[in-house]
Amino acid sequence: LAEVEERDAAAAQLTSAASGDDADAMRAALERAESAGVVDDALDAARCALTSLLERQAREEAAAALDAAAGGEDATALAECIEAAARAGVDETVVATARKRLAELQ
Repeated sequence: LAEVEERDAAAAQLTSAASGDDADAMRAALERAESAGVVDDALDAARCALTSLLERQAREEAAAALDAAAGGEDATALAECIEAAARAGVDETVVATARKRLAELQ
């Protein structure tokens, strides 16, 4: 009975965490659900949600770093941020604008 209750509680926590924006909470809920024996589509959905969240966060961080570098005078830093932003999937128009700024600096 305790195992069933823990599995149900872990599944509920997982569902709640998967709909949020807290990667650490999602990881913790996934670990709890896996150890409690949750084996339904909720695990796959939560893993996908976590991956999407991490990718979005990486894009946002890369875009912010690119914006900061584009406002500066360091061509090397801007070039590195352009590469990182392109790898992270930052919008191509944003990356193209940064490339124009890099050309101005060089």
